[in-house]
Amino acid sequence: MQNIYCDGGTSPGGISQYYSSPSGIGTPDHSSGSREIKPSSIIINGIIGLVLLYLVNLLPFVHIPTNILTVLIVFFTGPLGVVILTIVSVVGFIYFV
Repeated sequence: MQNIYCDGGTSPGGISQYYSSPSGIGTPDHSSGSREIKPSSIIINGIIGLVLLYLVNLLPFVHIPTNILTVLIVFFTGPLGVVILTIVSVVGFIYFV
């Protein structure tokens, strides 16, 4: 049995590019744009985001309230979520989060 992968893009004719791995074993060729997301990478991204949130809250001009909503935002978005929450906090719109 072969594994079939879609590259997520389209060819010039508008049809998605599909390819199969030899003998169904192994990983797809990632040079075409397809990517596998592992649960461990999501957890590591979330932990990095939470540590970064703690470090950013040490800055005197940033106050991001630590509640369940901000923790979930940071855990699922990682460092990008911390950057967004920091910008929103500095601008002054963080009070309704």
